[in-house]
Amino acid sequence: MEQAEPTARWVILEAMGHIKVAGRYFVENGLHRVDIPDPADLTLYRTEWYGNAAIFRITPVDELTARHVAKQSVIPDAIPWDVTNHFKQLVAPQETIEGQVEDDDYDPSQYEEELTPDDW
Repeated sequence: MEQAEPTARWVILEAMGHIKVAGRYFVENGLHRVDIPDPADLTLYRTEWYGNAAIFRITPVDELTARHVAKQSVIPDAIPWDVTNHFKQLVAPQETIEGQVEDDDYDPSQYEEELTPDDW
């Protein structure tokens, strides 16, 4: 018996309280699939899959409404992140704490002792 292609429905899917996507909706293998239309090209779609536990709400809508919502929820390609800004926040304080040895004043020879097996 040949399986029929699932019928697409247009929906707005809200997941985990923070994600809102809209597009063609299918249920496949226990997962919820949403084909989100590309606002720049009406023939292209981005597919996202959601598990049952992640879904907060599914609202059936018409195609025009789904395409409008999809335009408003565009995800950026990448979010730049510069680790150097975070390292600057972790830099040691500039002033010396009383009794602290400055790196420039550090002389390892004053701390090194020659150990013999008897000292172990």
